Amino acid sequence: MSWIILVTGGNTGIGYETVKQLLLKNAKVYLAARSADKATAAIKRLETETRKPPAIFLQLDLADLHSVRRAAETFLAQETRLDILFNNGGVMTSFPEQLTAQNHDLQFGTNVIGHFFLTELLLPALARSYQETQVPARIINTSSAGHIFAPGNGMDFVSLKGGSERDAWVKKKGGFFAPWQLYGESKIGNIFVSNYFARTYSDVLVSCALHPGGIKTELQR
Repeated sequence: MSWIILVTGGNTGIGYETVKQLLLKNAKVYLAARSADKATAAIKRLETETRKPPAIFLQLDLADLHSVRRAAETFLAQETRLDILFNNGGVMTSFPEQLTAQNHDLQFGTNVIGHFFLTELLLPALARSYQETQVPARIINTSSAGHIFAPGNGMDFVSLKGGSERDAWVKKKGGFFAPWQLYGESKIGNIFVSNYFARTYSDVLVSCALHPGGIKTELQR
C-alpha cells in the first residue's frame, strides 16, 4: 500500500525536498502549488532526480478561499483517503498593504486561514485513513521560531483584516516592525491551529507544528 500525501508549496524549498524524499519512499504525492508552470517544472525535475512515478499537481492558491475549496474538491474527487497533510506553503514579511482575495492580511490569510480551511475540508479523507489503516493520519504545519515576533498578547486581531483600523495599526507599528509582527502572528497561528486539530480529533489523527530551522529557501521572494 502506498501512502497518500499532500504537500502544499511543494514546488520549491522545504516542500520540494519533502516531496522528493516521499517519492523515494514510494508514496503517492500530491504537489499543491499556485503556479502551474512552476509546479510542472518541479515535477519534471523530481522525476529526473527520483526515477519514481511523478507527483500529481494540485492547483492551490492559499490566498483565495475559493481556490482552496476547489483544490479540496479536486483531491476528494480522486482520493477517499489522505494519510499525511503537510501544510507547508507560505509567505514571509510581505508588504502590509498586500491582502488576500477575502481581504485578510496576506501572511495570516495564506499561512493560517488558507491552511485551516484546507484541513477542515480534507478531514473526511484524514479520518478515512485511520479507518482503513488503523494508523492515525498526520497533519504537519510549518511554523517557525519567528512566532516570537508576534505582539505581546500573541494576536492583535485588528491587524488581520483589511480596513481603516488595520491601516492605523500598521502605521503605528512602522514599516519595519509591522511585517515582522504580522509574520509572527501567522506563525503562532500555525501553532494554535495545530493544537486545535490535535485536541479536537485526537481519536483519528496526530497534529503538530514544527520549526524547520534556518534554511535558505525562496520564502522571501
